[in-house]
Amino acid sequence: MTDFADVWYKSSDGLSLYARDYKPVGEAADTDITIVCIPGLTRNSADFHELALHLQHSYRVIAVDLRGRGRSSYDKISSNYNPATYVADIAALIKGLELSSLVFIGTSLGGLLSMLISATRPDYVRGMIINDFAPEILQSGLSRIQSYVGKASPVQDWDAAVAQAKQYNGKELPDLTDEGWLAFARNVYRSDAEGVPVLDYDPAISEPFTSREGNAELATLWPVYDALPQVPILLIRGELSDIVSSQCVTEMQRRRPSLQYAEVPGRGHAPLLNEPDAVHAMDQLLQLV
Repeated sequence: MTDFADVWYKSSDGLSLYARDYKPVGEAADTDITIVCIPGLTRNSADFHELALHLQHSYRVIAVDLRGRGRSSYDKISSNYNPATYVADIAALIKGLELSSLVFIGTSLGGLLSMLISATRPDYVRGMIINDFAPEILQSGLSRIQSYVGKASPVQDWDAAVAQAKQYNGKELPDLTDEGWLAFARNVYRSDAEGVPVLDYDPAISEPFTSREGNAELATLWPVYDALPQVPILLIRGELSDIVSSQCVTEMQRRRPSLQYAEVPGRGHAPLLNEPDAVHAMDQLLQLV
């Protein structure tokens, strides 16, 4: 028996997509709130497992694999790896499961998608938690991510997978233990038929992300932020983040004085959402929805 149920659904263009469904347990069984967790660019639903086990004592939790990641199908048309398509995919999931009262938790790209969905469908949004994403993105962090997404060399065993994970994320997670790095790697890689670790995403997801058009999309997000519904919103930022600046946080708070904010010490982009400071801030936000 697993801690979650497998959810399979179809996108509007026929791809088979996947999500984990953590049903509420105990007294939470009759909750009307569903938390939808959306991962970052190269990540998948496994990132939210520990958090989902914590939250399902109060809520239903759905964690998605975006197309091209995890157990969701890869797209033969790489240009479909874009925010508008991802939003349509998540909308198909919400419709298929007949969800209504939603809280979004989005990491990085997932934060962008949470904002886009909430700005366009405020009727079913009860709250939002944005993990290390903002309407203005620092070019230094963007360039760092673009330098390795879809370009990593193959590895031969799990020790090499852990080493590669450290190579690309060591500065962002400086205090992670050996056990923590192995858990991190196992959320980013999967074993192939021969048991060799391979990255658990389609390398082609990098193509729109590194294009001029893709960068232009990230330059016009203040109108989206300003259009967010008047629901409780929490921004989580890693203290060492090279994606979200402290100056941008200040502007977000100026434009939306009700914005809650938590900074996670010793974390860059992005907090893992198992840090005590992050969990406490999320629990506090969820009491308001």
